[in-house]
Amino acid sequence: MNRLKVVSGVATFVLILATSGCSSESPESVLTAFMDALIANDVQAAYSLLSDEDRAAMSWSEWANSEPMGSGWRGIGSQSFDISRIEQVGDTAEGILQIEVFDGEAYLVNFFIPVEEALNAAVTAADSMAVLATWDMTPTVMRTENVHLMREASGWRVHLNLTLVALERDRNEARDLEILRAGLAALGNSTPGPN
Repeated sequence: MNRLKVVSGVATFVLILATSGCSSESPESVLTAFMDALIANDVQAAYSLLSDEDRAAMSWSEWANSEPMGSGWRGIGSQSFDISRIEQVGDTAEGILQIEVFDGEAYLVNFFIPVEEALNAAVTAADSMAVLATWDMTPTVMRTENVHLMREASGWRVHLNLTLVALERDRNEARDLEILRAGLAALGNSTPGPN
């Protein structure tokens, strides 16, 4: 009879644990899934791993059409990342990443301008192909990034503080509208939009 109580007690504990919202996700597994999604340009998967606060600050359509973490974070197949460490304190964590991102400046200086000059000097199509074959077309640079995570009822989530990104976007839009209004006023045209 005592054995039946122990088995029943263990089964009850397992059932409670399974239904209580406890997650086996770690900050590292969530951050890895988030970064993998960004690199694969799976913006929907990345968005689903954002904190509730971030999703409230930036709608799905805004997220899908922007790069709130800066250019070069997603959609380039040569990107890679390494989680240097995760520092967890209670329900918050910070992941320190080394991220390989596209280096636009190096591309312009080391590829685009020299290749354009070499192609202009090329006499035949074969000469052009030979020029292109000698250049690295996807220069990258390593960047260190800190990414915050927080534990929510649904488990660990990436927290980018998109509320600040949204505030900056709104300020920039307001500034752009003021510049447009000033330009139109200088031309003597009516002011667009609500006053």
